[in-house]
Amino acid sequence: MLQFAAATARRQGVCADEALLAEGLVCEDVFYRALAHHLNVEFIDSPVDVAASGVATAECGYARVRDPSSGYLWLFAPSGSGVFRLMSARRAAKGRPLFAITTRTRFLEAVRRADPASVARDAAFLVERVDRDLCARGGLRRGQVGLLLVALIGLAASLYAPFSFLRLASALLLASAFFCGVFLRLFACVASLQRCVDAEPLESETQLPIYTIVLALYQEAAVARQLARAIDRFDYPRAKLDVKFVIEADDELTAAALKAHPPRAPHEIVIAPEGAPRTKPRALNVAMPLARGSLVAVFDAEDLPEPRQLRRAATLFAASPPSVACLQASLVIDNGDLNWMTAMFALEYAALFDVYNKGLAAMGMPLFLGGTSNHFRGIM
Repeated sequence: MLQFAAATARRQGVCADEALLAEGLVCEDVFYRALAHHLNVEFIDSPVDVAASGVATAECGYARVRDPSSGYLWLFAPSGSGVFRLMSARRAAKGRPLFAITTRTRFLEAVRRADPASVARDAAFLVERVDRDLCARGGLRRGQVGLLLVALIGLAASLYAPFSFLRLASALLLASAFFCGVFLRLFACVASLQRCVDAEPLESETQLPIYTIVLALYQEAAVARQLARAIDRFDYPRAKLDVKFVIEADDELTAAALKAHPPRAPHEIVIAPEGAPRTKPRALNVAMPLARGSLVAVFDAEDLPEPRQLRRAATLFAASPPSVACLQASLVIDNGDLNWMTAMFALEYAALFDVYNKGLAAMGMPLFLGGTSNHFRGIM
């Protein structure tokens, strides 16, 4: 087993412990209990309270406990090179250890429980505090709304004005706007015929970065098994996957379904704390501080991603300049032959993602994101 883990780790460019856990060769409890025994420190197999200040260090795999009366001050759940650093520090230390070991899952749960109010607040308002121009919560300003209303009223009034030249000018203005939209679609259709040359795929697993997959779910218990199978079909090193299921605090059915039918890939169920607005963007914001990957993909519960999608996206990001921050996969409706409504839906998606978006991209213009199968560069 150790030989297989070592070979897998070398092939994928990860540490041996990450390969052991990701491939399911050893469960978390067994691994971290053995690590605690090796370090001669306490292993915690029950919920622990960590201080709110410990959230800042959680990314490094340790956090300060809230109540030090238990005999230790720090809680550790190391991974990768952190395991070896902790071993070296323990050998060099003298006296009673001031830390305990727990599993990565229990550690992350403790960190999220440390300050749920802050998590909820940051998920809803952090972007506005960092850069107000990136946030649409405030909407249009009062002056902008007034100017827009005056323009609309003036345009509508001019269509019924007693002066024929004014009516003609307004009609020509509206017709010009309409034909601009038509010609843009025609040009996009022509541009979509250009042949795209794919970059050379990153076949070496050591070149592939860690990929975080975020799925915001609400009342999706019925598709939990299908979702787990779709994730396990990804042609990507399992040790380099970081799957985050984000569910609401009152969605117990979805949580139970995910626990009953989990994917084999390393994953985590993130409970979004109570707060408003209860939306998909807020749920994604809850998960993003926990993301380990340098690339991030967002999927919906009903998605069945093509197995090589992550590998192709990683290849395109590697071949693209740093200014390319997001990739949109083509979305396809898979039940278009069910009835006339699904057929129209499939036709609309095919026109948007396989023709219009493709043409806009070829012309270097802004394109439409589908809200799912979006791939982003992470900020590491």
